[in-house]
Amino acid sequence: MSDPDPMQLAETERKRFKAGELILKQGDLGYNAYRILNGEVEVFFSRGGERVALGRLGAGEIFGEMGMIEDRPRSATVQAVVPTEVAVVTPQAFNQIILHQPEQLVPYLKSFFERLRRANELSSPIALPAPGVESSSAMSGSSPAPEPGTVRLTARTEILRQRILKASLVVHKFPFRIGRWSENFQADVFVSNDLLIRDEAPFQVSRNHCAIEREGDHYCILDRGSAFGTRVNHERIGGVESRMVVALHRGENEILLGNDDSPYRFQVIV
Repeated sequence: MSDPDPMQLAETERKRFKAGELILKQGDLGYNAYRILNGEVEVFFSRGGERVALGRLGAGEIFGEMGMIEDRPRSATVQAVVPTEVAVVTPQAFNQIILHQPEQLVPYLKSFFERLRRANELSSPIALPAPGVESSSAMSGSSPAPEPGTVRLTARTEILRQRILKASLVVHKFPFRIGRWSENFQADVFVSNDLLIRDEAPFQVSRNHCAIEREGDHYCILDRGSAFGTRVNHERIGGVESRMVVALHRGENEILLGNDDSPYRFQVIV
């Protein structure tokens, strides 16, 4: 008898959830990882009886992967936003994939490395602004304010618009990761991005440059270990700086990827 196909093992248990249905619950024990096949989920945790949103994930994203390697309760709740289908990956199936089809590990390893990178960089303290604090910058040609729970990202230079092939976008998935495009980015387990910039030598944008993070109604920029850092409004993070995280103001913000003469300048409206 031939061995079962490892990906078939991983994908045989598929689950469908209705909008509003819980997939994982904070505090529960669990050892499976989940890959979203279609739909969208929200990740949040409870603090002092208050629901604190962390972000949303869509098709192709992984969640719950730390349950396969640690015996700790789930740190957050995951709830379907719309009808959602997931593939359930057990530790046993994961081991079969390692043995028989290691190339299928790419999305899971990307998730593991991104979690490790984020945990390392978030060791830098972040001072979040008080609710209602507005941006101190006044920019001309502002884009329309985004819907609640989203962020509008607008390219501020023509070079950037050409390099990302769009003028602006509304971000509703958090964390939203930005990095440099490369030909093998899909197979590179050390790279995980939602927006790719086609930078050219001498590079200003690192492979994993920065991310827009959300906690409840607060948003911040996290530098993900870039070579030349990120400027958020008037503050520098990453690069040679020890600080890796800075809060975004309500209203208009500006972020610059790389050195002060970099063309990769965004307007960010919260």
